[in-house]
Amino acid sequence: MKITFILSQYKRISGGNRALFEYVNRLKKMGHLVRLFVVAKPARWYRIDHWPRIFNKKVTVLAPETIDWVDNKVPIELLSVNHESLLPNSDILLATAWQTANFSASLPESKGKKFYFVQHHESLWTREKGKAQATYHMPFKKMVISTWLKNILK
Repeated sequence: MKITFILSQYKRISGGNRALFEYVNRLKKMGHLVRLFVVAKPARWYRIDHWPRIFNKKVTVLAPETIDWVDNKVPIELLSVNHESLLPNSDILLATAWQTANFSASLPESKGKKFYFVQHHESLWTREKGKAQATYHMPFKKMVISTWLKNILK
């Protein structure tokens, strides 16, 4: 099965990221074709230093060993801009954080059946509580890691 994970970042060591990499590595070990993409920060057309990202849409591929705090086996692919043409067609697409939900929701079905993989109630800790909370009402099939999250997101 082809599975695409959409991450908000990869550098910060956190329990959530640690768990994501563990899931990704185990899925790969089971024989699935798994890819990790990190969303781009917004590109602003009026910033000349952003023009290369806007006009040269590309994906920068980092070796799995780029992160040394987990035994990662899957390359990390950084999007220069958030554009559907940079993502492969997949069977499953997983948004993994509130910052990835809008982009993931906008993608066509060819990019995969859309899931929102929720590891925490993110609106509890982010400054942008309203934006985070709104993502829980998007048209995703929700996957949660705990009963308390399941109860909150019903």
